[in-house]
Order: sequence, then C-alpha cells, then structure tokens
Amino acid sequence: MTRVPVASALTLSALTLVLAGCGGGHSPASQSATPRLTPASLDTGAPACDPAALPAGFVADGSHSGRVTAQTYSPAVQVQAALEYDQLQSGVRDVYLHHVGGTKSRVDAVIDCTALQFPSVDQANRFFGSFRALRHGARAVVTKLNAAPKVTGLTGTVAYLERKQSFQGYGISSTNVVEAAGLDGTTLRVVSISGRKPATSAASDLLQSAVSAR
Repeated sequence: MTRVPVASALTLSALTLVLAGCGGGHSPASQSATPRLTPASLDTGAPACDPAALPAGFVADGSHSGRVTAQTYSPAVQVQAALEYDQLQSGVRDVYLHHVGGTKSRVDAVIDCTALQFPSVDQANRFFGSFRALRHGARAVVTKLNAAPKVTGLTGTVAYLERKQSFQGYGISSTNVVEAAGLDGTTLRVVSISGRKPATSAASDLLQSAVSAR
C-alpha cells in the first residue's frame, strides 16, 4: 500500500483497484464527461483546516498544499472522471507534517485536510457515495469505524482506519491512517491523519474547526 505523495482522499493505490466498481449511483466511465475545471475558475477560499486546531508539532507543507482540481486530487482516472461528472467547482488541500524529534530529517506523520465544492447538494452527495463505495471495496485494508464522527454542521459523517500505508517521498512505511469525512452542504470535507495510533477525535476536531471557520 502506497500513498503518493501525501495522505489525500481517494489516492490509495490499493483503492484504485476497485474504482471500476464504485459507481456511487452512477457510472462515470460510461459517460462522456467533459472536464469543467480550469485554474482560473477555482477559488481556494478558506483553509480546509484551521491551523490553530492542529495537534502540537505539525507544520505546513506548502509544496503539497493549495488549490485542487480533479487531476491533482487523485492520479486515478476513474476518480477524476467522477469528479468531472459531478462537476467539481473548486477544491483546496492543506497538508501538515510532523518531523521526528522536531528535525526535518524524516517525517513521521502527515495530516491532510481537503475540501471539495460541487454545484449542488445532489452532486456532492453523489460523489460522496462514490467515496464511501471505494472504501467499502477496499475493506481488506480499510475498516469503517462504528462510531461516526460528531461534527456540528456536517451530515453523513463517516470514519475509516486504513492500515499498512506508506508515503512516498516522506520515508513513512507501514503506518496507520484515520480518515474522517462529511458533507457541509455542497462541500465534501475530508481529514486524514497518519501515525502509529492516529486518533479519530483529532480528525473530528479538525473537521469541526473547518466548519466553524467558514
């Protein structure tokens, strides 16, 4: 299992193996989806996470943060097609790194906060359906957590534990990742935290911080 290059939603290499089956109520591969995204049309808006809510020791990784398009969100063609089919309007990703012993020699944890905005609630719901189906299809390495995150202002919240993840470029191998997500109207918000024992509560707190800051 490898995440490249950071912990971002729908980028797990093992998950891409089941993309063909994650219709989420539609089959984007069978549609003649026309890309609707251009850099000029995107507005990053507010941060996907409130930096003040981060656990201690995490610093921003500007090289992997910023505006997100269907093409930069995931290398998987099926995911890109789903985002284009559901007409992703804008997206932003905030990435934060934690270094061993406070030095920059090696990264031992990554936090990824992503917000994806769609034209309507129906389109956001449809893509969220694909998001959940993808993880269900990869249940050999992804476990849906029984307790859904409690985040005021989000609907349909879910959380997952992903095991045996590695991060190319960061020197992280065989780590665990907690991922929490929910809908904020027309925006899908996702937070993932890697580490030996990532806490669902921390991911929930970051989701809440994003909703409260909007």
